[in-house]
Amino acid sequence: MAAYWTTTEDEGEVKAYMNALPKIVASRTMHKAGWNNSRVATNIVAEIRQLKQTSEKNIHIFGSAELVASLFPEAGLIDEIMVCVALMALGAGTPLFKPMPVQVPLKLPE
Repeated sequence: MAAYWTTTEDEGEVKAYMNALPKIVASRTMHKAGWNNSRVATNIVAEIRQLKQTSEKNIHIFGSAELVASLFPEAGLIDEIMVCVALMALGAGTPLFKPMPVQVPLKLPE
């Protein structure tokens, strides 16, 4: 996303929003994020737990089934799941939800 939003010639409000939005990069190997308003967190569970306690804004996760698995269900840090489906046949890949140690009842709000 950083490669696109920092170089696109589209000058719409989405570009300005994405570049101004505070971002946390969950990584075990990166030490510095190159995108403005970005920082790297090596302990993402602790980072998100602290952020949820100090901010009233929504936190969004883009991508990474492994990241979601670390925050849900055991850490209890995900309140809502919104799924975007891009129809494509790959034949392999990462499942939407990784195996969970406990059954998690989900409630459809609408």
